[in-house]
Order: sequence, then C-alpha cells, then structure tokens
Amino acid sequence: MDSLFTEETSTSEKYYYPRKSSSKEESSQASSRSVYSGNYDKVDVDISVYSETAALTEAWYIADHVEDYRGKTMKVKGQFNVYSSNWEGYYFYACTVIDSTMCCTQDFEFVLREKRKYPQEFPAEGTVITVAGVFDPYTEENKGNTYVYCNLVDAVIF
Repeated sequence: MDSLFTEETSTSEKYYYPRKSSSKEESSQASSRSVYSGNYDKVDVDISVYSETAALTEAWYIADHVEDYRGKTMKVKGQFNVYSSNWEGYYFYACTVIDSTMCCTQDFEFVLREKRKYPQEFPAEGTVITVAGVFDPYTEENKGNTYVYCNLVDAVIF
C-alpha cells in the first residue's frame, strides 16, 4: 500500500483517505477502489440546489446526524478550499458551504474518484464548485476531544 494513504474502515468497506503527500504538487486524491460507479445524475441528498442559508442549515443537520446519512450519495455546492494540518505535507480538499452573510460555514472534505495533481488539475481556491460523492464521515481524537468530519468519497467535481 502506498504510504500516501491511511486505511479507514467504515461499515464493511475499506477506504484509503489521503493523509500525507510527499509534495503539494502530487495528487493525494484517490480511493483504493470505486465505491459508487454512477455519475451522480441522481443523488440521495442534493443540497447544491438550496439557497445559501438553507444549504448551510441542511449541512449542519447532516453534520449533527452523520449516521443517518452514511453511505448516501450527496451533492454539495460551495467554495473550494485546501487545508493543511500541523504536519508538513498533509492536505485536505473541501467544499465549504457558506451562508449568505458569509459568517458561518460547514466543510465537506472529499476524496476524488480519480487522481489529480494539485494545484494544476484543481480549481483555484475560493472558486465555487459542486462536488458529489458517497457520504462517509470519520472521527479523529485530539487531546480528549472527538471531532467528526463530513467526508465524500469516490467524489467528482462538476
């Protein structure tokens, strides 16, 4: 297994999430295999068609009820952002849902279906994108706190 990926287990499936890239230029977007072969014309949850405020409200509801949405296909519209962790070379890609006042947000991290090189094959940061994928949240522990992350796997950018 390539050292660029961390194995995560969700229900009966295994996914490999990007956790470290040897350089920012390299793609760290790939799953070990496709979990959904569809093209996302029809999805279970489509908040990309909501107004900004309604989309954020629904995004927060999803974030608060992750187990109700796990495994569902989802489409989200928001701002493309790249985050790095405290460790050199760790990058996360997200579609950030922002309300109309631009004060409140909810990130949906995503792992693309196909490899891409960053930044050459990605939109510019801040660009409004629509991303679709299979909802597969994960948790991380840090200093006694548990953090839940909304995550779309096998994702595509429209």
